[in-house]
Amino acid sequence: SHIDGKDEGDVNEKARDFHTKVEMLRLRLGAVTTHFAGTLPSRLTALKVRRGSNALNERVATARNVVEAILHTRSHEGHTGNHLVVVLGSKGYIGREVIKMLEAKNIQVVGVDVDGVYKEGVFWSKVYTKPTSNHLLVNITHPEAINKYIDDQMDATTSLLNEVYPAPHKDVIESMKEKGVKVFHIAGVKTSVWPPFPSAYKGAVPCCAALPNETYEVAVVRL
Repeated sequence: SHIDGKDEGDVNEKARDFHTKVEMLRLRLGAVTTHFAGTLPSRLTALKVRRGSNALNERVATARNVVEAILHTRSHEGHTGNHLVVVLGSKGYIGREVIKMLEAKNIQVVGVDVDGVYKEGVFWSKVYTKPTSNHLLVNITHPEAINKYIDDQMDATTSLLNEVYPAPHKDVIESMKEKGVKVFHIAGVKTSVWPPFPSAYKGAVPCCAALPNETYEVAVVRL
């Protein structure tokens, strides 16, 4: 595969170099941990880059705060135990943790990924069928993932919670709103940071920057 016109080997080497530079900067500054966002955590894991406890802490802290955002949105929407949470990207770096945490809370979860639809511990179908009752659709994969669901799989029973950056484009938001979909975005966790994050993270920092043993208020915004 090619990314930005570069072959896979070149991209992998750049990812390794970037990690090395960040680690050198961490040591100079005396920082305790390093945190990565986007596709970098899963790529570094796949490359077997040694990150110690950082990788696990990053994944668990992110998933924990995403779950808090899900619980917050479900409460806001009046969802109960009978209302499904549908996770796009259920086999991903964060999605797997989110699924486990939701199941531990006895919340009904349906996972959607390239291998099919996950429910009750197994991938049992290749086709996602929209629930007929109110449900929360959570995007933890990539920004464009929701686009193919808008026309046929979204209506007034759907509430969308977007975790990935950037937030959906205004045209995409309007398309969903025209179908009666309520659209929410996880801005991150509320804490102090320098320099401040722009755009969709305004007033917060990404969930992947959270520390695993700290309790945060998760910032969820209505789009």
